[in-house]
Amino acid sequence: MSGHTEVIPAALGISYKTTLDKEGRREIVMQGHLPIDAPLTTINEVLDRIAKAVDRQAAVYELEQANVQRDQMVDRLHEMEAQVANTHELSKARWDAENRKGEWSEEKLSAPERNALSGISSSRIKYREGIEQAQATIDRLERVIAAAVES
Repeated sequence: MSGHTEVIPAALGISYKTTLDKEGRREIVMQGHLPIDAPLTTINEVLDRIAKAVDRQAAVYELEQANVQRDQMVDRLHEMEAQVANTHELSKARWDAENRKGEWSEEKLSAPERNALSGISSSRIKYREGIEQAQATIDRLERVIAAAVES
């Protein structure tokens, strides 16, 4: 060592913490420092920039979740549509096996089959609405992310 002591000026420490999920499993923590004599405008500018960066990262995390949720709802909707087709096929096969007269149509469904399809129909409506809402969330988050990149 040369015996030379370097004096580091005092600094103002800043920390910005955001929790991304309700369980507190994912967090974003940003830390830094500014000169202790930094003007208030400089401190606010730095904190604003950090906030924008954190908001973008939070939007990226939310976007991942929204995409997964939408994809799961789409998959479930396809399963329900297959269930409807399967119920129709089974009903027609039963109709044919019983040598019933006339052509099979949806009006020929049994009461339990009609009840099952009614429940599926209600669920399909809810899932379609959920998919639309998830897509609206995805579109909004993609705009937030793109705007943060541009600024």
